[in-house]
Amino acid sequence: MAENGGFEDPSADVLAAAAATFGLLASSARLHLMWALAQGESDVTHLADRVGGALPAVSQHLAKLKLAGLVSSRR
Repeated sequence: MAENGGFEDPSADVLAAAAATFGLLASSARLHLMWALAQGESDVTHLADRVGGALPAVSQHLAKLKLAGLVSSRR
C-alpha cells in the first residue's frame, strides 16, 4: 500500500483552484453569506439585513462568489 493510504494527490491545478476558493471564503462577510444561502434562497436585500452589510457591499461579495461558481442567481 502507498504511504499516502492509497489516495492520489490532487493536481497542482486542483490545489490552486481550492486555494483560490478558500481565499474567497477567508472573508467573514462572504463566509456569512454562504452560511445564510446554505439555509435557502434569499434576495440581496434580505441577505444584507441578515449579515448586517450594506447592500452594495453584499452585492459585490455575491458577484465574486458567483464568478467563482459558488453561488448562482436568478431573477
